Amino acid sequence: MPERRPIIRWAGSKRASIGKLKNYWNDSFDCYIEPFCGSAALFFSIDAKKSVLSDLNKDLISFYRNCRRQPKKVWQIATSIPVSCEAYYETRSEYNVINKGIRKSALFYYLNRNCFNGIYRTNKSGNFNVPFSGKNIYKFQSLDQFKLSCSHLHNAELKSGDFMKTLQNSVEENSFVFMDPP
Repeated sequence: MPERRPIIRWAGSKRASIGKLKNYWNDSFDCYIEPFCGSAALFFSIDAKKSVLSDLNKDLISFYRNCRRQPKKVWQIATSIPVSCEAYYETRSEYNVINKGIRKSALFYYLNRNCFNGIYRTNKSGNFNVPFSGKNIYKFQSLDQFKLSCSHLHNAELKSGDFMKTLQNSVEENSFVFMDPP
């Protein structure tokens, strides 16, 4: 059986530091809180009774919500798109005109796996504008791996907003806060 892993790439991810970071976590904490969640690498590697994942990026939080609700659908749509330069730019154009929903989250996942360095960047108009990765394509997780990782989101409260508001509304005694600001 595979182990849970972050489902997206993210610039500044702490995936490589998980071994050290996990040493700070233990089961005596009541809640795990990550106000700049990005790939949520530490979250996916621990078992918290209660979690709060937050980020200012609404599309990221919407992606996690849709992965929690319909992981198979998100995965099926994303993996059905050909991995090519042409398909990438067509997908990016479509992503920028869709408001929300499962399809937008699937396109988010596709773009994340195929964009340059897992960067999420938008222009002044709010459009995602990261170029195609070219040779550094990241394979999609298998459906079983993706569903396993997404299942970990069921006990997480997902919030989109300012980190201070998340901290003010979520931190209680015996909370573990992992803050890795951009």
